[in-house]
Amino acid sequence: MLVRSRARAANLCPYSGTNAHPTTAPVGRANTDVTSEYLIHLSIGAPRSQPVTLALDTGSDVVWTQCEPCAECFTQPLPRFDTAASNTVRSVACSDPLCKAHSEHGCFLHGCTY
Repeated sequence: MLVRSRARAANLCPYSGTNAHPTTAPVGRANTDVTSEYLIHLSIGAPRSQPVTLALDTGSDVVWTQCEPCAECFTQPLPRFDTAASNTVRSVACSDPLCKAHSEHGCFLHGCTY
């Protein structure tokens, strides 16, 4: 879980969805017994949705997944979200309050990273 958290902080997808729609998805426990980490599997993006694995974090309002391109990502069962294949993502500017609200944010090519 620590490796996953560090990779997430270093290379989280610097995009935010537009045209978001409420959805429900099954939640399952991670295969790592002692982490108490819960993962959710769903599909995001358009026009062709892509299956992703999201970590469900009850201590934060941030939902994250790994995206391409990614320099230091951890291994996961599903492919990383391909931002180039979706027209419903946009880069969150470093100056955006959404970006500045998180203490672990950074900037890469004028886009917010978390």
